[in-house]
Amino acid sequence: MHIAHVIPTYLPAKRYGGPIESVHGLSRALVERGHRVQVFTTNVDGLEESPVSTEEPHYLDGVEVRYAPISPVALLRRFYYAPQLRLALSRSINAIDIVHLHSVFLWPISAAARVSAKHRVPYLIAPRGMLDKTLLAARGNLRKRAWITLYEKRTLSRAARIHATSELEVAKLAELGLDLAPVCIVANGTDLPVLTGQVRDADHVLFLGRITPKKGLDQLIPAMARLRHARLTVAGPDERGYRARMEALAADAGVAGRVKFVGRVDRRERDRLLARASVLALPSRSENFANAVLEAMAAGCPVLLSPHVGLARAVDKAGAGLIVEVGVEPIAKGLASILANAVPDLGTGGLGMGGPCMGQAGRRLVERQFTWNAVAGQMETTYTSIIEKRFLTARAQPCSTR
Repeated sequence: MHIAHVIPTYLPAKRYGGPIESVHGLSRALVERGHRVQVFTTNVDGLEESPVSTEEPHYLDGVEVRYAPISPVALLRRFYYAPQLRLALSRSINAIDIVHLHSVFLWPISAAARVSAKHRVPYLIAPRGMLDKTLLAARGNLRKRAWITLYEKRTLSRAARIHATSELEVAKLAELGLDLAPVCIVANGTDLPVLTGQVRDADHVLFLGRITPKKGLDQLIPAMARLRHARLTVAGPDERGYRARMEALAADAGVAGRVKFVGRVDRRERDRLLARASVLALPSRSENFANAVLEAMAAGCPVLLSPHVGLARAVDKAGAGLIVEVGVEPIAKGLASILANAVPDLGTGGLGMGGPCMGQAGRRLVERQFTWNAVAGQMETTYTSIIEKRFLTARAQPCSTR
């Protein structure tokens, strides 16, 4: 199968968080399963450009990546306008079996959908949590509603599938009342690190992700004031200066000495933090999936989540952590419960909690459902069903007569 992914930004631009890592993980696993995978993207990396050639393809873990130069015009850059992306996809489209679009509200997605439709190549679109009524209201609702009316409605309705990563994301999509293509649920995946059996740091709470209002840090930080000995490490890139506000909040709450901001971390440092933490806390107000939760469970680390995180239901069912509402009091109580009952388990690196080990439960859940090979297998099945349906539909069309 020849699969094309279209995403506005890609490695090495890691500042954009989970979607880039998840698309590459999926692409890499599909290559390992014998498929040809191309990624069409731009060279955007914040206010700069990634140090990559826009003339020749790059190969990352067997994945062919084609970077298009971004427009130098500031307004067009905001929408990731890169005409060469459309041109490159158009040149390859007749050999491609299926196109997978990632994101919404950005030019590469609309352009790729038009190219695919023109050449009758089926496409899926993964909104990546961006089609959420709460987020739309908080971030340029009128502008994005206008974009939906002008562009996204057609893109979403003509897709072969809408790719959601969780049941929670499906519910959020339904709230918008849009005319959508059929929805499929295929989760993100993660790699399984080798567990070394080291003892975790007592009373160490870890937050891992972009520092942004939706993540619930404004409730997590004050909750630390109610946990006398606990320490919080905040690891992740700042978004729009929000870190300074959270540092000021920590000072106001009297916990600045127990809250450490370490900025963006690479994979090695992330794995080290997850191996040492007593619990990963992610009390987000909106989170369609949360790759950090998968990474924590793969590392045998218990998690504390809000019910607004896409993985919350799976975590709760598996007994891999606690689900609490977004608020200082419930977060503090949940963390206190996990920390008070945390018993080091030298055999697994996990933590016990009055019975089955949350860390072990999370690890088993990832091994069963969320390895990249398992996820790629599910996506492969979805692609195949779409392609077969297209083939059967094409064969059923009556011949034209003159």
